[in-house]
Amino acid sequence: MMHAERAGDVLQLVRIHTNRGSRLLEEGEHAESLAELELALKTADFSSALSLTGMALSNRGQVLRRLGRLDEATSDLVASRAIFERIGSRWVSYSLTELGEIYDVRGERSLAIACYEEAIVV
Repeated sequence: MMHAERAGDVLQLVRIHTNRGSRLLEEGEHAESLAELELALKTADFSSALSLTGMALSNRGQVLRRLGRLDEATSDLVASRAIFERIGSRWVSYSLTELGEIYDVRGERSLAIACYEEAIVV
């Protein structure tokens, strides 16, 4: 990360923070993951890396879901989905799957199924 900072490589900094956030999420370190993803998204404001912004939002949505902050998670995942759809990325399946999880927890089965089915098609 030090080299990316010295070089002013915003894209690499977003990628590094997003990857760290993802790893911490997988390790169950939710607070630390959230902090890294916040840095990724703040840094992404200075770049045009829509795919990385979408992934950071998707990952943050997943962390927020696991923390029970479903409204915030939904907001991030809807934003992530919109970005991925706009750029035609198959990464939209990440957002759709997480949205399906939220809808399932909320008892909104038809919305959950629709998200899962769309993710499968993608």
